[in-house]
Amino acid sequence: MVRASFQSDSTASDATLDEKDPSEPYRGHEERDDAGHVTSSNYRFRDSVEFIGQEEEEEQVGLMQLDRRRQRSSQRIPLSSRKPERKLRRLLREHEALIIIIFSSILALPLLVALYAWLVSASHLPIAASTDVIVSPPSGFLPDNKVSISAARKYAASSDDAEGHYGLRQAPGFAFNEAVPGWATPEEADQVLRLAKGTTKKALESQGWTTLKPKSMDVIFNGTLDTVSIDLAWSAEDKDDGVFMRKDPATSDIIFQDVTHARLQMTGQGSVAPGGGQVTFVRGKDVQDKTGKQLAWDTFVVSPDLSHVMFFSDTMRVYRHSRQSNVWIHNVEEKRTWPIGDGPSKPPAIAHAAWIPSTSFSLAYVKDNNLYVALDPDRGEATRITSDGTATIFNAVTDWVYEEEVFESNHALWFSPGGTKLAYLRFDETEVPVYDFPIYNPDPSTAGATTPYLNSIKLKYPKPGFKNPIVSAHLLDLKKLADLTAQSTSINIEVAKYHLKSPLPVSEIADEKKVDEALFAAEDAKDRLVTEVAWLDDDSLFIRETDRGSDHLRGIVFDTAKVGGGQEMVGTVVRRIDAKDKSWVPFGQDIAALGVKDLAAKSTAYLDLIENSQGFKHLAYYPNATSSAPIFLTFGTWEADKLLHADVKRNKAYISAAYPLPHHRHIFAVDLPDIKQGKSALSSFRPHFKDINAAHPEASFDATFDPKGAYYLLREAGPRVPTARVIGVDDASFDWIVEDNAAAVKTSAQYTQAHYVYYNVTLPNGVTTSVKEIRPYDFDASGETRYPVLLNVYGGPDSQQVTHTYSPQEWHQSLVNELGYVVAIVDGRGTGYRGAAYRDGVAKQLGSIEIDDLLATADKIRRLPYVDEKRLGLWGWSYGGYFTNKVLERDSGLITLGISVAPVTKWTFYDSIYTERYMKTLESNQAGYEKSDVHVTDGFKHAHYLLAQGSGDENVHFENSAHLLDLLTAQKVRGFWFRMFTDSAHGISTRGAYRELHEYLTDFLKTKWGAGGKRRFEGKGGRKGLVAEHVQRRGVEEREEEDGGQLGERDWESEAKRIFRQAQDEALVRRLARRGRKGADL
Repeated sequence: MVRASFQSDSTASDATLDEKDPSEPYRGHEERDDAGHVTSSNYRFRDSVEFIGQEEEEEQVGLMQLDRRRQRSSQRIPLSSRKPERKLRRLLREHEALIIIIFSSILALPLLVALYAWLVSASHLPIAASTDVIVSPPSGFLPDNKVSISAARKYAASSDDAEGHYGLRQAPGFAFNEAVPGWATPEEADQVLRLAKGTTKKALESQGWTTLKPKSMDVIFNGTLDTVSIDLAWSAEDKDDGVFMRKDPATSDIIFQDVTHARLQMTGQGSVAPGGGQVTFVRGKDVQDKTGKQLAWDTFVVSPDLSHVMFFSDTMRVYRHSRQSNVWIHNVEEKRTWPIGDGPSKPPAIAHAAWIPSTSFSLAYVKDNNLYVALDPDRGEATRITSDGTATIFNAVTDWVYEEEVFESNHALWFSPGGTKLAYLRFDETEVPVYDFPIYNPDPSTAGATTPYLNSIKLKYPKPGFKNPIVSAHLLDLKKLADLTAQSTSINIEVAKYHLKSPLPVSEIADEKKVDEALFAAEDAKDRLVTEVAWLDDDSLFIRETDRGSDHLRGIVFDTAKVGGGQEMVGTVVRRIDAKDKSWVPFGQDIAALGVKDLAAKSTAYLDLIENSQGFKHLAYYPNATSSAPIFLTFGTWEADKLLHADVKRNKAYISAAYPLPHHRHIFAVDLPDIKQGKSALSSFRPHFKDINAAHPEASFDATFDPKGAYYLLREAGPRVPTARVIGVDDASFDWIVEDNAAAVKTSAQYTQAHYVYYNVTLPNGVTTSVKEIRPYDFDASGETRYPVLLNVYGGPDSQQVTHTYSPQEWHQSLVNELGYVVAIVDGRGTGYRGAAYRDGVAKQLGSIEIDDLLATADKIRRLPYVDEKRLGLWGWSYGGYFTNKVLERDSGLITLGISVAPVTKWTFYDSIYTERYMKTLESNQAGYEKSDVHVTDGFKHAHYLLAQGSGDENVHFENSAHLLDLLTAQKVRGFWFRMFTDSAHGISTRGAYRELHEYLTDFLKTKWGAGGKRRFEGKGGRKGLVAEHVQRRGVEEREEEDGGQLGERDWESEAKRIFRQAQDEALVRRLARRGRKGADL
């Protein structure tokens, strides 16, 4: 017998997903974190009669409900053909009184409707939230006259296959891209997943199942569908090719192994390369703390000469990218371990630690916001390089806003490739205002431990119109430090330190002068941003700086070999960009210096990802440090995503490209000029690049490279179950399947799987949006079944939500498979990977054209034959939550439900660097800020609305929700759902909050929309559960009784209600017609 229950005894507190990717790292291998460290790797429903006929608690009867009733009642209930007259007469006699009452009511109904309409008109009552009337349509894509949603002219149906473009062929403006089929039966699962015939059915029968299992919330959250994620920790320190490091999970041993040995060990194929093999580098039992107990460490980093290992323990999260740890040094030969920085401490105090390259085992670390260098950790104490670090002054580590918005890392120090110099940034937050928020329960795992008096988090958080942190760049000459240390135990560290200063305006060329002057305006001189630091060789340092509004950019090169008098160095401007107040200048950590790969080449050539003249981001080559004109190595109407690896030995670079479609990711191999030949190489060089994944256009990939360049790990990231294989660069025959996730494939085959369809929508204004539609496994494109559609959007500048990655654990899977909804993820203007013209239009006007695109896309989607246009909603998180609120603000009448999680509601509440990059400064764009804020209109009354946020959100502060709640109160918006999650940060995961949030959202949808597609409520009186109907539901439930089709009492009651409601509708049509509205508008 099939297991019928979709329920579980588990509660929300039983499952918590962290903010990171829920997939676990492969236990047999390792992955690296942001710092390069190696890490070890029940629902309640109303019954079906109530669903059909009764109004929801927070709705009034209106046009939408009446139209819904008409749609349901327009289908005839099938009658049995056996002796119909006799049975009908008998049943009419039994229900004579009921019929008399019904027809008497029909006669009186027009008077009642007229009276009701007069009362509404006289009292100026607003139209109920459940109406279909478009109250205030945005200009540009809807006619001026108000029209009912139900008046939308549906597109003709198409077959749900390749020939019919999966239901889209006859939909004007819809361009089908690709489909990823799901499955509804074991046989379909075997076919799609290429399993042997009968594999899935046999596995299910062994567990007592005769059909596929439902993909319930429990299944999504409990790890059942998790896959093994591979990320080899390649070793740059070992001289041999293809060497990676891993931790034995049982013993904590550190093992070095090369790929040829690993392939032979795991598959029995191939042979071990010369010098290859496996060695236990450090035994876990030899790494001991001060008490002689084996150290429980989290991550490790090996020294450049392989003589020492740095271990991180007791690691504590601070913000998104920042951590603090106790740090230990282990001497491999002596098997001796000791802490650095006067540790260990509780809580841990070291924010960052790293080996200095090209040295034996010198290191630098940051503690209490001061920088320390230990040239010989075996023999002496570390030298403190800075002494001014405080709670508001940061040396060599980022403050909150630079960590979050610029470097996406907690460290702000960079070693020259030869290990002779160290550049670092200093952040002074003294004048930055403090934002503080309470911590109600200091216990991260136990609910109910709230204290009588609360502690609070005090965070220096710059906002538009307020002071930014003042950033300055500095240099430490490590060679000079070593010489000073060798000469004396008492040294003046200041003689080895230099202040790196930006040059004053120097150019007389008008455009260049404008950029220079913008960076040195009275306020911008202090408010300038440093957005990238990179060494080009052992002496040349590149720093990218912008003004506060990210309108102007300068690239500055410092020749650190030329030290003049004093302790200051002034750089040379080599690149300038003016966004001309219409866009924003590039930001990100994209520079890759080629000379650092081979210092003997003495080259300062480097690679960067920049926009070409057509506005598409591509890989560019700069021949030397002072070059201002790049040579583009890639080109086309697609964009490069990121640079993966540069190999000067083979003259190749590898990039991840948004190709062949923007939501794909393919790896391109790109030819490089030979830096050893200098300028002469450029005369004969011709750009050439190749898609190394061209044989798999339907898939998306990512890759990591052996630093020596001989091998790379290729991961198929989606849309199917991920795989990982190591491929040889020099030896093309080397192909080791590291992980095929065969177990995960067989597990996923046992559960219903949604269909994915990717398409573009061309809007009336010519703009094209991208859509990823997720459909139920038993989807019907014919229009006989109508589905609620929940749109999902993020929509932030340069972002991308329509992706190709495999994501079986996402909440959308539950909505689609259990509730029978369709989820449509939309990317419109402002999002990335489609060129500057598509991206830059949102500058100075967030919440404007991207909202236009979403509403225009929704207007076309609602016309698809299978869409229930009265159940078209939108949800989003963070910027997506802001987006949702701005859509509701428009009061378009298209969107009947909105879910906003952790939204920005007023841009002066968010951080200055992000906000001013896109909105520019508050002083220069006051009107733009006011327009971009969320305004509460009647749109919030005309849609079902839910708002949720964590009270401990350090990113988008809870004041955003508090502000919106205040506005909702002032406008008397009632009946919406609101939930605050105590102490949760932006990811809402504290004390089981992540799952509880998604259960809360699901309950909201069930309450407001009910079941969708071929799902129905099961049972009477609130019995729980959703079951799939494999026949279509038309109006009232069509089911035949066991007595051969005779209508039961419940069916007669339903038919009576249908007749009564039809009369109500007809009377209302007549009434509205007399008031000037067309019946077809209903």
